[in-house]
Amino acid sequence: MAIIQVDFGDGKWCISPDPCRVEVNTPLLWHLRCRRTSIARLRWTLYFNSGTPFFEWHHQPQSHFLVTTELQNSGIDTKDFGDHAGAVGPLIPSEPGTYKYGLRLEDAESGEPIGDDDPQLIIVPY
Repeated sequence: MAIIQVDFGDGKWCISPDPCRVEVNTPLLWHLRCRRTSIARLRWTLYFNSGTPFFEWHHQPQSHFLVTTELQNSGIDTKDFGDHAGAVGPLIPSEPGTYKYGLRLEDAESGEPIGDDDPQLIIVPY
């Protein structure tokens, strides 16, 4: 399994690895973390606008969204993650290629955008 660590804090993204390079059929898991913030609820969106390496998304609309909202004080131990933490996946890529994907963070209550970034995912054949 490959893990992509996504950290957001002080208005800046830190995504590791970027680009992420994995073989076809290697499960991918995104760990999402937002450092201390006064916003009570956050919404994370992972999306692909120009094709996707994931077979289960091939018959979906052009943009593919997975959203996770994590509540502060939800009972999840966040000492290793910060105030807000979540995960997307695992997803298993089936199509080799180079993909730009989007990561968006917004206030889940107001819908106000907080940040958006476009890292790269490279899927290689066996």
